[in-house]
Amino acid sequence: MPRRCCLEFQLMPKVTGLIEQSLNRIPAGRSLRALLWRKLYDDLARKHGTGEFVFMNYGYAAENNPSASVTELSAALYARVVQPFDLADKVVVEVGSGRGGGAAFLAKTYGPKLMLGLDFSGPAVSLSQQLHNAPNLRYRQGDAGQLPLADGFADLIVNVESSHCYPSVDKFLAEAYRVLKPGGGFAWCDLRANYERDLASKQFADAGFEVFEEEEITPRVLQALSQAAEDKERLLSRELPGWMRPGYADFAAMPGTHIYNSLKDGERIYLRKAARKLS
Repeated sequence: MPRRCCLEFQLMPKVTGLIEQSLNRIPAGRSLRALLWRKLYDDLARKHGTGEFVFMNYGYAAENNPSASVTELSAALYARVVQPFDLADKVVVEVGSGRGGGAAFLAKTYGPKLMLGLDFSGPAVSLSQQLHNAPNLRYRQGDAGQLPLADGFADLIVNVESSHCYPSVDKFLAEAYRVLKPGGGFAWCDLRANYERDLASKQFADAGFEVFEEEEITPRVLQALSQAAEDKERLLSRELPGWMRPGYADFAAMPGTHIYNSLKDGERIYLRKAARKLS
């Protein structure tokens, strides 16, 4: 590994409050950005292995549950993203499974034949295996740009708030297309800079996907972030020393932070897409 990257890894714990700002200044295609994200997720899994914190997304505020907890809001995002698809008795792969909560929710709620969570962080995969258990649920380490799966392996690929970490979204979409069976589905959501909306559409089209549902869900995500703020503040106060909390608060997009404000002001948007492989 280059000496510069090693040095940045050593310094990472000392500059946690600057992590998210630094990450977002690095173009999405740069490998350094992917390395920094991996370091952050590895540290989260090793140092904060609480079973209370099993999801790593911003959440989705449904109209019928105004008092939802952090966990319920995060699960609701998964429910919204997979809503167009039938998961029963299917082979489903989540790319970017994080701490495993989303894959576990899908496995227990929708009855897939196999629910496989893939993540590039070894510690996150190990933590997921410790926290979640179901007969149809598995976790495995894997790179989104080179999925360790055979052609036509999956009926559905799920990707929730993860692709912004990848060094190449184009490579990931090509890999997702390869791994899907003909007619297979792709359930995706993530945040993007507002000016990248058209680019996201082009990337899906270039990969060969037919997008049959698309919506901006930024207002629902912002509402979820506001609803979850008190619980997240309590968790941060309990788990982290004071000097680390601002960086993780921004990472979690809590109200008043840079990421939250960029979503509120329209600089960033949160998109959902449902697509299929035609051939």
